[in-house]
Amino acid sequence: MPSVRKTAEFFSVKEGVSLNQFINLAVAEKVVHLEHEDWAKSRKRPTQKLAAEALRLLDKAGNRSLEPGDELPRN
Repeated sequence: MPSVRKTAEFFSVKEGVSLNQFINLAVAEKVVHLEHEDWAKSRKRPTQKLAAEALRLLDKAGNRSLEPGDELPRN
């Protein structure tokens, strides 16, 4: 479609890449999105047992203080 091509050309220039590179990147991003959807649909669902194990591991981490540099940034 001419309008899509015109918009893609605009953004490819803005990004400093060729139209072909821009299209390749757009297709790659779409493929990654579709692969993720497939993975999410077919992945093993968490069970109560797995959730309990995860919580046990988190509890095992302890109550140590943060080390310098581990703090969350202030907004």
